[in-house]
Parts: sequence; structure tokens; C-alpha cells
Amino acid sequence: MVRALYSTYNGPLYQVRRTADSALKNIGVLTAGGVANAAAQDSFLAGKAGTISEIYDQSPNANHLVRSP
Repeated sequence: MVRALYSTYNGPLYQVRRTADSALKNIGVLTAGGVANAAAQDSFLAGKAGTISEIYDQSPNANHLVRSP
């Protein structure tokens, strides 16, 4: 979850859900093939609790992992 697996991947890595209001935000990479934009997650959560609601498949298959019921 912390970095892209493909050197050219430039999309979202995962989705964060803020517990307080169920708001969602996709967290992407800082640069193509790089690490997750932790600052975007920290800013969105602003010290509040949150969970990872979806992990995105970086391949063209789009086999995203969602939170189980």
C-alpha cells in the first residue's frame, strides 16, 4: 500500500474512509512509480480516525480489494 508496483503507475493506491463522517479520499503516489502521498492522507484525516476501505489493483485487471462485510 505504500508504493506503486509498476514504475509507470500514477493512479490511486488506496481509498481512506474518515470514521467521523464516512467521507472518502483516494490516496495516490507522489510521482509515477513512487511512494504513497502520506501528506494527503494526514491532511484528510486531520488527526481523526480512519480506515482503508479499498486497495486498488495497479494492473489493467482492476481487481480492487474492498473491505469485507
